[in-house]
Amino acid sequence: MKRMLMLLFVIGLLGLATGCGNNNTDGTKNKEETNQETKEEKKEVKSESVKEDVEEEKGQNVTEQTVSKEDEEYMKSKMEALDFSEIKVEVKYAEDKEYEFKIEQDKMENEPIEAEVEDELNNVFLKGRDAFDDIYPKIENLDVKSDSTEQDVVDKILTAFDLPTDYEKMEVDITFNDGKELDFDHRK
Repeated sequence: MKRMLMLLFVIGLLGLATGCGNNNTDGTKNKEETNQETKEEKKEVKSESVKEDVEEEKGQNVTEQTVSKEDEEYMKSKMEALDFSEIKVEVKYAEDKEYEFKIEQDKMENEPIEAEVEDELNNVFLKGRDAFDDIYPKIENLDVKSDSTEQDVVDKILTAFDLPTDYEKMEVDITFNDGKELDFDHRK
């Protein structure tokens, strides 16, 4: 569906560009002009595709943010206080509704911390520092260990995030500072 919409979008742009030609009397276009337009369209489509996909899928705007150096340092310092370095949770409900949050970083590639909240229950979609500031207070006192039981982790996450208990499935992936991982799919 998304690819179909993107294809139609590109075709529409090409049609518009062709119709608004450069007054060539013979109706032909310079190859350089065509290539330049195609490159610009691809850049535009690529830069907007993630935002459009989420907006089209959810019908909502997303808080887009690039992570500044100041935000990165802030998030790193806060994460150092936790027992885990990454957390990703996806809770699936009836009617294809989901609540998903994550804070993760590829330390091997020295990537910045990524934080994201996709709350389809309340139509809240956050990224970057906004998402981090939403998630952190909820996980700050989340007392989970690598040997915690699935049910204990599920209960603590539902309580910390004030989520409904009528979920169908919960996927949890937590990487602890000692390198251990807690990774499971829990079905109700």
